[in-house]
Amino acid sequence: MNERAGQQTETSRHEDALGHVVVLAVAVVTWWFLRSQVLQAYPVRTPSMEPTIEGDAEHPDLVLVDKTFDDRSSPQRFDTVVFREWDGDKILVKRVVGLPGEYLQIRGFDLWTGASPNALHRVVKSPIEHADLLIDYWNSHRDPQGLLSNLWRHDGASTLAENRLVIEGGARTADSLFPKDRFRRVGIDRTTAWRTAWQLDWQDGDILIGYLDASGTRRASTPSAIDFGVRMRVRATDSTSLWIDLRYGDSSWALRYEASGTVRLLANASEAIEPRDAPALDRDRDLVFMRLDGGFVLAVDDAIVFRHETELLDVREMPGRVSTWNGLGIGVTGPSVSIESVSVVLDMHYLEQGAYGVHEAHPIPGDAIYVLGDNSRDSRDSRHMGSVGLADLVGRPLAILAPSGRRHFLAR
Repeated sequence: MNERAGQQTETSRHEDALGHVVVLAVAVVTWWFLRSQVLQAYPVRTPSMEPTIEGDAEHPDLVLVDKTFDDRSSPQRFDTVVFREWDGDKILVKRVVGLPGEYLQIRGFDLWTGASPNALHRVVKSPIEHADLLIDYWNSHRDPQGLLSNLWRHDGASTLAENRLVIEGGARTADSLFPKDRFRRVGIDRTTAWRTAWQLDWQDGDILIGYLDASGTRRASTPSAIDFGVRMRVRATDSTSLWIDLRYGDSSWALRYEASGTVRLLANASEAIEPRDAPALDRDRDLVFMRLDGGFVLAVDDAIVFRHETELLDVREMPGRVSTWNGLGIGVTGPSVSIESVSVVLDMHYLEQGAYGVHEAHPIPGDAIYVLGDNSRDSRDSRHMGSVGLADLVGRPLAILAPSGRRHFLAR
């Protein structure tokens, strides 16, 4: 009996060992299948997609990639994709901007696409639908000085109360925001003319093409930005008007937002559009006012109030004309406004570098896409190497896994 029991125990050990081997084998096969066919993490070691994905040689973002996504044959504009490098085995991540079968050209920092080289139209984004594509240039939550940052000139009418910036308009009138000689003088010094007029005025020179990186450091360099503006949470007392002014050389494009809910767009102090209805500022409102893809747009609480298409006269090549090319001011007429947060935001500015889609429209094959890096200055992409074949796509980034402080899902 003891001998039979020993044989059963030995058999049981063999069965247990075999079971462990089977479990291990299944785990290995499952891991291999998931890694090769479903999910895989890739470190991103270059800055080409900053600030969306931080690239650092020593501490790169670790991106989780979905290899099963269904859009491999029909990716959408502004999707991020992972693909094999044109001339090697390196895996790259970029953003889709041109679709199969269309022509694409970068012109004036914007994207132009169409069915033929002679029928191109500007790709126009929405500050709501494409909110994730707007880039923080300055953010009150990320500045150690917050709403009292010395990057803004405060004229003394603003105070901080309960973590909100309260700006009092007092007896100030709209005329005081637009000096009478503002648009008549030649060789005007914009700094002198404007900084006596606005309660808050951006004083860190031109707003350049750039972004805040993961550490909150601004990475910016010339040229000056065209598509920029503000994103803010604000409310106002009765009979108050909030003013937001975007400046380009000698030109001013200003939003006047009355607390009662009427908005106006003024070009050089003259109304550019008919007054529009908007939500009253009797409670906190989230608004975006900026120039975006060929026009000025206002969005309030996830709804577009207006979009006004207009081209700008580029005066940057006119020495002595202005002291700086662009600027930003916030003003108040009437009692007061209360601001919880402010961000200076930029659209992506694509630089005209490289050989494909820059000097003339680039034809994208029917089985390919055109991709760009979000950080246009430091990106090697379709401008330099041409289109990317759909067959070379590996997957779509889902999330940033590491470092822990940046762990989040990607919007697209």
